[in-house]
Amino acid sequence: IQYLLDAEQAGYYSVAVSLTDVLYMLPVTVGAILFPKLSGMPEDAQRWKYAKKVASIVAVLMAGIAIVALFGARPLITILYGVPFEPATAAFVWLLPGIVLLSVSSLLMNYLASMGMPPVVMYSAGLAALANLALNVKLIPLWGIVGASVSMTVSAGIMLIVAIAYIAFVQGRTA
Repeated sequence: IQYLLDAEQAGYYSVAVSLTDVLYMLPVTVGAILFPKLSGMPEDAQRWKYAKKVASIVAVLMAGIAIVALFGARPLITILYGVPFEPATAAFVWLLPGIVLLSVSSLLMNYLASMGMPPVVMYSAGLAALANLALNVKLIPLWGIVGASVSMTVSAGIMLIVAIAYIAFVQGRTA
């Protein structure tokens, strides 16, 4: 962002990202508990049922948190960082759907890792990173830090779609 825009915009985006990092602590913590539990389950059907349940609960929780954060974004940012950082609000708002998608994706990646870490775990992250880079180059000059947020959200969606598609493929082969 600093390269494509300037240091001021990079600072605003940093504020938006740091707030989403706080929100992301919940699914990261759940994932840290989920992985060993899934790894200890002997049957894949049991692992998938449990992982799906946990991912669904976290998805609903994160969506609720994102909605609350959406309505509280401007006051929260101005209280924590001051009125000069209010421009970070739009970037934060556009990061919220991405953090919900990334939350679910990370829990599905824990499920996949518990199956023996299939290559799709790395490939989906690599594909998302490439998409993020390409979208950043296109969207940041057009929309500024909001473009960076949209890019992250789309990339998180790509990662989630790849995980879901792989799980459906594997389960279709074993069904």
